[in-house]
Order: sequence, then structure tokens, then C-alpha cells
Amino acid sequence: TFTAYLDDAYHGASIALFTKRHDFEELYDAVWTMLWKKIDWGKPFQLRIVFDGERFVVFVDGEPVMQRTLTDIYPDDPRLRITRVGLATNWEWGTDTGSVFSAFTARR
Repeated sequence: TFTAYLDDAYHGASIALFTKRHDFEELYDAVWTMLWKKIDWGKPFQLRIVFDGERFVVFVDGEPVMQRTLTDIYPDDPRLRITRVGLATNWEWGTDTGSVFSAFTARR
């Protein structure tokens, strides 16, 4: 699960990957990067994630901000087979104060 985090009390934003392995979300194995003001209150942004089952790259407004391979996190795990994609909003550590999705595109 990829998340974009923005908080009222903290002056910075981040993008994170939370992995789920063996039916358990590994919260403490999260991989994240600080974006500071690349994502900010009231400022629309484009989030693009490219993932081939092994390597991912996260873009914010066309700029690459994070990239990894899954073997960086779990060296012995096999490549993933992507069978579906989705979109969600939640309250991760607080209250969602107005997320809006203006477009969603999935490509092979």
C-alpha cells in the first residue's frame, strides 16, 4: 500500500510504502521518504506509481521522489504478480480532511 501523508501539526509531507506479507501488514517495515512542501494543503498534485512486480518508482508532479526494489526490503521474496490495482483514502494516523481524486488510470 502506498500512502501520501500530510498532517495539520507537522510541516512536511511524506510518501510511504507499507507492505503486506503472509496476510499481515508490516507497519514497521515501511519505506518512506520526506517530501516537505512538494505536497501541501489545498495544492493539487499528481501521484504516479510505476511498479513491475519487483521495482517501483514514485513520481510527484512528474518528479521521481522514491524508488526501490522489493528485494531491498525482503531479499528472499520472489517477484510479485500484479492481479489488480485500486484506490482508497483513509485516516492513517488522523482524520482525512478532504481528499479528492480527480482521475485514476491503470495501464499494463
